[in-house]
Amino acid sequence: MAKSAPHVYLSALPFAPTRSLVSAHYSSSFPRTLHVERGRLSHWPSSEMVISNAGNEVLSVALSPDGQRIVSGSSDQTIRVWNATTGETEAGPFCGHTSPVRSVAFSPDGQHIVSGSHDGTIRVWNATTGETEAGTFTGHISSVESVAFSPYGQRIVSGSSDQTVCVWSVTTGEKLAGPFAGHTESVASVAFSPDGERIVSGSSDLTIRVWNATTGENVAGPYSGHTDRVWSVAISSCGQRIVSGSDDQTIRVWNATTGERVAGPFTGHTDSVKSVAFSPDGQRIVSGSHDRTVRVWNNSSCVERRDRRERGRPVYWTHGLGQVCDILARWPARRLRLFRWNNSCVERYDAGDSGRPIYWTHGLGHVRGILARWPAHRLRLG
Repeated sequence: MAKSAPHVYLSALPFAPTRSLVSAHYSSSFPRTLHVERGRLSHWPSSEMVISNAGNEVLSVALSPDGQRIVSGSSDQTIRVWNATTGETEAGPFCGHTSPVRSVAFSPDGQHIVSGSHDGTIRVWNATTGETEAGTFTGHISSVESVAFSPYGQRIVSGSSDQTVCVWSVTTGEKLAGPFAGHTESVASVAFSPDGERIVSGSSDLTIRVWNATTGENVAGPYSGHTDRVWSVAISSCGQRIVSGSDDQTIRVWNATTGERVAGPFTGHTDSVKSVAFSPDGQRIVSGSHDRTVRVWNNSSCVERRDRRERGRPVYWTHGLGQVCDILARWPARRLRLFRWNNSCVERYDAGDSGRPIYWTHGLGHVRGILARWPAHRLRLG
């Protein structure tokens, strides 16, 4: 900018958002520039990129461990891989499923992708070539609702609407354990513990269970307390806490060993809580809801996080969003990423660092995935 003619910036000043730093600092110094009567923005747009050729409705998204790629699963039965910076297609569509792809995830090394489908099968793909790395995993007798890799990437856990949980070998597709029986309704969410020794599952039967990942023994639970179906579960990085989100509009935190409720119910959402995740240090929880908001909670005191730069006002609501249906637990530093589907496209929203409330975005469609880490120096309890 230092080498460019000043008039270039003067001509752009009238079009800068009214609450941008540029406008706030310079507008009073140049009162006789053009004036925009209608349509001037108040803030710079959050949208960095729209991927518009994502097939049909995008039902699941995941970010690679290095943050460079996005994988999406669609109702058109395909999987696609995108460059997270440019939005260009890097691989796909991967074809093979015969029904909508309900869940996708990257392996810890980013080399493989697992997908679970409404066709009742699980597939593992080469993330670069799209070739099937392991044959179709069959065993569930109904839709596969959730899939996840183990911490070392050697196993896959799946949860199904057939009410069971299964564990599979990544390389052979052999069923290593399961079906784990105990839930009496669809299993909507599954996750491995950080040491890979346990699996947590959440179900439409209103309960959460913890399983031995090798034997399938129900080692804890059912955890009861929710009054409607459990849509999402996650386990903290220390492995000691489980968080759950439910149709009853609440979030609860449980002792992973005893099943005792240690925090919650967190109230504030006005519709189903579709997805929950812990921050990497386990001190905060993020939740996404059909009420079109995203909220961040303090895990110990059960209040929403507030930003000191906004005088303690909650800034972690996301107003005007579509139904929030998935939150991803890997949170790259200093970014909030919202992935939504609408009219067959994937859109990415990234937070800036301007000092204004950066954790809300207006006018989104259905949000299917969120990745975030917030700078600790900007947070305090309200």
